[in-house]
Amino acid sequence: MRAGEEMGIAALFAGLDAMTIDATTGELAGERLRRYRRSHALELGDALIGASAAQYGERLATFNRRHYPGIAQLSSPDR
Repeated sequence: MRAGEEMGIAALFAGLDAMTIDATTGELAGERLRRYRRSHALELGDALIGASAAQYGERLATFNRRHYPGIAQLSSPDR
């Protein structure tokens, strides 16, 4: 975080809800890793985020769409 970004970052996180990562999330993430690790350079963190979004039916906003193949509710936020 750069100087002067603290308030914006705090506001961003204040509007987010935490998601529980459980065994189902882990299984979904494992499936995503097996399928997309090589073709999309998918790593564990992104696999868990994508699995959580899919599991809970949430929209996922990202600047890196490549790491979330197969996510139906994927959007690119404004910069």
